[in-house]
Amino acid sequence: HRAPQSLWAWLILLAVFTTDATVTLVRRVLRGVKPHEAHRTHAYQYASRRHRGHRPVIIAVALLNVCWLMPLAVAVQVRWLDGLTALVVASAPLLWLAVRYDAGVPEPAPQGTTVLPSG
Repeated sequence: HRAPQSLWAWLILLAVFTTDATVTLVRRVLRGVKPHEAHRTHAYQYASRRHRGHRPVIIAVALLNVCWLMPLAVAVQVRWLDGLTALVVASAPLLWLAVRYDAGVPEPAPQGTTVLPSG
């Protein structure tokens, strides 16, 4: 029966997106920000600004998926690895990247502006 392995494999393949979204959401909620308000605080968005465009970030995400996540997903699918273990292994460096790229952290205010507390 392949259903559990397939589910784990898909969770692993989606880990770049779910990790970024989860870290961003948790950090925003902990700060008291309404989760449904528009923002530009996903790690992907910070990375594209830091690296001056979407292309280098898209290439990096593609490489992460092909070289890191896909082999782990295949290992789960062929039962070389337990699904939960592989998901944790797959997500650990992605969690580190999301934190490193400030996912969910408010953008600094442009110089010369005053930020008023939200409320």
